[in-house]
Amino acid sequence: MNKLNVEVRATEKSGQWEVVQGLEYYGIQVSVGQLTDGASVPWIAQSLIKKGGKLFTPSVIHDTGYRHGLMTRYEIDNIFLDAMEDNKVPGWKRNLIYSAVRLFGGWSYRERV
Repeated sequence: MNKLNVEVRATEKSGQWEVVQGLEYYGIQVSVGQLTDGASVPWIAQSLIKKGGKLFTPSVIHDTGYRHGLMTRYEIDNIFLDAMEDNKVPGWKRNLIYSAVRLFGGWSYRERV
């Protein structure tokens, strides 16, 4: 698969991006106009894991799935894992991020009502 890439532009708010060309990945639709901060990396891990690069688009896909409760948390987390693999995020980093999301992601997940 080709590298996943969502096109964004900076907003006036530092660290916020607006999607200018969306994409669909495994049933998760990233829409034009959506705001994102990319990967949510705790400060303690920021020396190992950068918010941008190969991780950016998989993170936007994951955040969209969580924000809209489009499917179960487990399904969205596994789609995130697939997106990281498709974007060639190194295996050690993929597994570390996936484990963290499985352990702590419940705080951000919104179930469909």
